[in-house]
Amino acid sequence: MDQSDAQKTHLDLKLAGFRAHATAAGFLQLTRELRSNGLIDDSSIERIREAMLDELLENLPLSLIGDREYENRLRKRLTDLLSGNQ
Repeated sequence: MDQSDAQKTHLDLKLAGFRAHATAAGFLQLTRELRSNGLIDDSSIERIREAMLDELLENLPLSLIGDREYENRLRKRLTDLLSGNQ
């Protein structure tokens, strides 16, 4: 990952609401490696994404609770991060 990719990943993790950026970045890379080597399928990735999304939604500020547009943007951001399509 070159510097600009690393900076983009950091910003995406921050915008998605992750607090432990190094851990999240490592987890994302691990997920991508497992997928690229055929060790994890798309339905597994979807379940991982939804578990991450559920946790992030639990920590929303009151002003964003119930905001479906924000939830959809967050879901897309997670999908992009997990696929490597940042």
